[in-house]
Amino acid sequence: MAIGDIIVGVDIGTTKIATVVGEVNNFEQIETICNTSHKCSGLKKGKIISEEEISLSLEKVIKDAENETNLKINSAYVTIPGKYTTIVQNSVTS
Repeated sequence: MAIGDIIVGVDIGTTKIATVVGEVNNFEQIETICNTSHKCSGLKKGKIISEEEISLSLEKVIKDAENETNLKINSAYVTIPGKYTTIVQNSVTS
């Protein structure tokens, strides 16, 4: 990590989706510059029950974070609960 790097984390939970944006400071520590969250009921007991609900909530928290920081978010570290999930690296351009 270099000074000034932006790090984005997204947590997809059972009741909400949360986003945190941080910037690497002069001490090589990550300083939080923004956090957003939005209610989401797309997961239940670790299983995805509504992909659309998750997608809409995810879009909202990302847009809120972008508006708050005046940055374009291109990538993030994502956490999602459940033993039924598979990790796939993907990129989306708009």
